[in-house]
Amino acid sequence: MAVPTVASGCANSAKSGVEALEAGDYKEAQAQFEKLTEEKDKKKSAEGYRGLAMTYYEQEEYSSDAFCFAFSQSASFS
Repeated sequence: MAVPTVASGCANSAKSGVEALEAGDYKEAQAQFEKLTEEKDKKKSAEGYRGLAMTYYEQEEYSSDAFCFAFSQSASFS
């Protein structure tokens, strides 16, 4: 499965998160994307939430509160 890059040139957390997601290491992907959500830059933060939503999606956690929150946060910054 090809996962779109979250943000080119963004913090190492974005790249590490995408690489972990592609490798199926969801725990690491989640940790990296959570770091991004703490960024003051709204675009970087939104990329973190988008990455979290992709991570939950890949784990088929569609109805979890965490997925719904991450998805709504990524959309609210767009």
